Amino acid sequence: MKRIVLVVSVIAAAALAQEFRWVWTDTIGRYVEWQGDQGSGNTVLLGPTTTVEQWQVVGLSSGGSASWTSLVDTIKAEVGCIGASGNIYLAGRRHFWGSDDNAEIVALSSTGQERWRFLYDSPHSGDDDYFTCVADNQQGMVFAGGMVTANSYPDVGLSSIDAANGGHIDSVTLDWNGLFKLACGASGEVYGIGSSWNGTDEDWAILRWDGHSGVTDWTKTLHGGAGMNDEPHGLAVGNDGNVYVIGQVQFVMDRNWFCVHQMSAANGGANWDFTIGDSAPGAFGVDITVGDDNNIYALGEVENSSGGQDLVIAALTSGGAVRWIYYYRPGGNRWAWAKAIKVGNDGSIYAFGDCSNSSYNSDMLMVCLTSEGGLRWTYQYDGGSDDYIHPDCGFCSSDGKLYAAGTTKEGSVTKSAAISVNSLIGIQEGPVSSRPSAVTRTTLVRGVLRLDVAGTLFDSRGCKVADVSVGANDVSRLAPGAYILRTRETGSAGSRVVVVK
Repeated sequence: MKRIVLVVSVIAAAALAQEFRWVWTDTIGRYVEWQGDQGSGNTVLLGPTTTVEQWQVVGLSSGGSASWTSLVDTIKAEVGCIGASGNIYLAGRRHFWGSDDNAEIVALSSTGQERWRFLYDSPHSGDDDYFTCVADNQQGMVFAGGMVTANSYPDVGLSSIDAANGGHIDSVTLDWNGLFKLACGASGEVYGIGSSWNGTDEDWAILRWDGHSGVTDWTKTLHGGAGMNDEPHGLAVGNDGNVYVIGQVQFVMDRNWFCVHQMSAANGGANWDFTIGDSAPGAFGVDITVGDDNNIYALGEVENSSGGQDLVIAALTSGGAVRWIYYYRPGGNRWAWAKAIKVGNDGSIYAFGDCSNSSYNSDMLMVCLTSEGGLRWTYQYDGGSDDYIHPDCGFCSSDGKLYAAGTTKEGSVTKSAAISVNSLIGIQEGPVSSRPSAVTRTTLVRGVLRLDVAGTLFDSRGCKVADVSVGANDVSRLAPGAYILRTRETGSAGSRVVVVK
C-alpha cells in the first residue's frame, strides 16, 4: 500500500500535459490520399491538387512544417510506399489523350526529387491499365500491381521493378477482379490480396510471388459460402512463418462477418479463422498488424442495435486464441469508422479512424490501448466541421508520437490535413496554486465505478485514461491496478485512489 500512496503523491503534485501537438492544413491539396513514415517523425503526404492531372507530395518534419513539396504531373497516383533510404514510390496510371492509359510508378528521392518512371502497357488495348498498390522489399526490388488488359478484358497484373533504375524485371497476370494491397516478406517475396470471381460471387484471393519467375508461388481463395461477395481489406506478414488477412465474409445471406484468416507463408495452407458477427447486424474487418511478440491485433467495425457503429479491436495469439476484444462505442446511433492499427515501440496498441460527434459531424479519432486491452486514452480532432483520417493514414513513429492524415473542412473549404499528438500523455509540473489537494481516500471497484461527482481518471504515469460522470461508469475494460480520480469537490480540486480489481 505504501508503494501505491507514493505513486499517487507524485501524480497529485503534477498537471496533465496537453496531448495535441500540431495540425497542418493546405488548400492546394484537396485531401491526403496516402501517408508514409520516413522515421523520426518525418512523414510524407500524397494527394490530388485542384489542378487536373497534378498530384502534390509534401514532406513534413516532426514539428509539422513542410520541409519540401513536389508537384507530380501526368500520373494519377493512387497510393505510395516508403522504400530503402527513405525513397518514395507512387503508383497509379498515366493518361494518354487519344490512346489507352498505362499503369505507372514514379520513384522519388527521400526529399521529393524524381528518380525514374516505370510505364506498363499491357499487350491489349484498353483504358483500364493502372497500379493500385505498391511495396518495396528493401532488397532492391519494388512490386506494383493493379488492373491491366491482358486478354482483351481486365485482369490483375503484378510487376517487379528494379528499385535502382526502374528497369522491368518480371510480370505475372491473374484472372482476378482486383488487387487491393501488397506486403513483402523477410526473404523479399511479395504477398497480395484481391478479389476473384467464382462464377456466382466474389471470393477473397491471396497470392505469393518471388518477383523473378513468370508464375506465382501459390494462389488461394476464401469463400464464405452464402452466395454473396466476400472481400479482404488488410494484410500482414508475421515473423512466425504465417500470413494474416482480414476482411469481410458472408456465411449467411445479408450478414457480414469480421474475419481474420491465418495461412502458411510457405504454401498458402489455411490454419485458422477468427470471426465476429454472430450477434451483430454487420461486422467488417479493416486492418491487421502483428506485434514483435507474434500476437495479432485486428481492427474493424461492428454495427450495434442502436443503429450506430462501434470500432472493434481483437487481440489474438498466433494460434488463433482470443486474448481480448475491445469496443469503442460513440453512443446511441453515432458511428465510428476504422482506418488503421499499429503497435508502438512501447507495446501500446493504436487504432486510427473517425467518429461522429454530438453534432453528428465527423472527427478524426485515435484510441490507445495497453497490450492487455486496457484503455489508456482516446482523442478526437474537431476542426470545426467534418474531419476524416483516410485509409492507411495513421502510424506511431520511432519518435514516440502519433501521426495521421486525411481531410478537414473549415466552413465550405475542404483542405488536406495532417495531425500529430503525443502517444503517451506525460506529466508536467504546474504552479503550486494549481496543484490538487492530497489524496484523501481509496475506492475499490469491480467493473462499475459509481460516483456522485464527475472527474477524470489517470493511470500511474499521469496518462489520461477516461472522463467519468456522475452515476455508473463502466470501467471493465481498464487493466487491473491503481488509478487516480481527479474531481472538483467543494469548489477545489480533489483526488482519490481508484483500485480496479
